[in-house]
Amino acid sequence: MRITSISKALILLILATSCVSKRQIAEIKNKVAEQKNIENQLFNRITKLEEKRVEKNALGELDDRSNMSIQKIIDGEKNAVIKKADSLIKIDEMLSSNKRIKVKDFRKIVTVISIYNDEVKDVKTETLDFIENLFNQKTFIKFNSAAFFGPGGYKIPDEKMEEAKNVFSPIVDSLLVFIKKYPKINLSSSIVSSGYADGQGFSEGELVNQLTANLNKALASKEELNAELSRLRAEEVLSILMQIYKNKIQNIDNQNKFQTDFFAIGKGEEFPNKKITNYQTDDERRRIVVIYWNSLPKD
Repeated sequence: MRITSISKALILLILATSCVSKRQIAEIKNKVAEQKNIENQLFNRITKLEEKRVEKNALGELDDRSNMSIQKIIDGEKNAVIKKADSLIKIDEMLSSNKRIKVKDFRKIVTVISIYNDEVKDVKTETLDFIENLFNQKTFIKFNSAAFFGPGGYKIPDEKMEEAKNVFSPIVDSLLVFIKKYPKINLSSSIVSSGYADGQGFSEGELVNQLTANLNKALASKEELNAELSRLRAEEVLSILMQIYKNKIQNIDNQNKFQTDFFAIGKGEEFPNKKITNYQTDDERRRIVVIYWNSLPKD
């Protein structure tokens, strides 16, 4: 999306002349119209990305940190386009009025349009291209807690450890492949393990005592206990992910490029998918762990 550059001849003519001709006004009005069209296209593209973000977040395909970071980037792009669009509207109104335009004001208009024109290059849409590519990746996996944890358990037993590594490794691989696509962009990457629990209660016993002690409370509610259990499971998964990641980047050049933050979050009884409306108190769809990765340009 690049418009024809404002001719140097027009700029030189304006700088040299003491009055603004109708032809000069008509030419710059065409440039304004072209630029307005481009900003409208950008706005529509950004709007679609925002809709995609909202959808992925509702489906549980984005972790909270990534969702907020992506929203911040999209909002920044949107605000920049809106600011330019407002400026172009004012310029268009000035050019379309019957009032005589002062040469110094017209020179300012030409300068502004020239700057906007120069910004509409590949670098202008690089951020949007990046987010679109990110959204086209599968950046998460989820599995039922029962696959690796026993009832009330939060440690993966030795006999299931190799299977767990085989299940978790592809999510790490996909992050590394994505990072390698952008050698010239300084990225901030993360891997997040989010544990979920259903709404069932707990029988008195060692597990309740351990969870309550972790919470540093004499008594804990069912919701608090489920949140703590889901956190412990998320941490167990994360510890394995960190080891997998460490092993995979050992032989990679420029390891600073692959620095990644790791987070474990216990979501407790929160619903994993906001689109599902028929979750039950005892529901294996809620007893899951979701692993996410994300990689975004640094501020």
